Amino acid sequence: MDRKLKELPWKGRSDASAFENTAFWAGLEGVTALERYELLPGLFVEPCYGTLFAHPILAVKPPPFAGAAHPPPWFACRGGHRNIEIRCQLYLPAGAEPIFGNRVASAWLAAAALRLLLCAPIRMAVLSDVPFATLSDNGELKPTLISMEQAGSYTLTAKLDISGYIHAWRSLLSALIVAMKDERFSRAFSYLDSAWWVGSSAAFLVSVWTSLEALLLDPNTAGIKRALSTRISELLANSQPERDRIFNKVMDLYRSRCDSAHEALHPDLAPVQDSARLAGSVFFAKAGSAIGEKW
Repeated sequence: MDRKLKELPWKGRSDASAFENTAFWAGLEGVTALERYELLPGLFVEPCYGTLFAHPILAVKPPPFAGAAHPPPWFACRGGHRNIEIRCQLYLPAGAEPIFGNRVASAWLAAAALRLLLCAPIRMAVLSDVPFATLSDNGELKPTLISMEQAGSYTLTAKLDISGYIHAWRSLLSALIVAMKDERFSRAFSYLDSAWWVGSSAAFLVSVWTSLEALLLDPNTAGIKRALSTRISELLANSQPERDRIFNKVMDLYRSRCDSAHEALHPDLAPVQDSARLAGSVFFAKAGSAIGEKW
């Protein structure tokens, strides 16, 4: 388990241990919470307001000693990364037992479950040991703030109301907690989730298909495209006509993956989106089977 946690796809891992013995709030980008929900025992979803300024800052004086902050003046640069709007947060009270691994890993898995459910890059953008609402009323507080999932070529501007997805999110997260005990599923799912933070659509496409290969095929499988198409069609369809349709669709999508991987071609948006949705369906089905459900 320790090795798995070290491989989880987030930035700021070394600092995240600061939250293992204290309450913390994880700000999510891309969704809005209008009220408070208990997602699982000891894990809550809450409304909040925050804007994470992501512009590069230029310092023009060296720090007085190693490890010290750069002294002012500082200057904000135009361009660079965009601001990240946070309208929803995960809350883990102090002393709440982790649902997966450690407490920060629990927040990551909750965010990853939402990404899988919505097939969207819902960033867990920042961790704080003080709620944002408290910070807005007291500028003298000195919170511990850690920037997390910032990279990636995909961005969200819509703020989806999460209220209609709480039940499905809760069910999927419960299934993932069980499924992640399997080494192969854990490795493949962590790889799929990290695909949201790569720098190009071509790299995203290749990463999505690599995660499917890792989940469904043995390392020395011959005829990967046909074998993978067969496994996916058998997993997702009950009737032979539907299996044939999915088989042909997977064959077509895998060609786009090969074009990006072997010819450095920039993929069209449609096969990228379709591949992401297909991977979501496959991992969704495998997570359901881990708890004896057929989704």
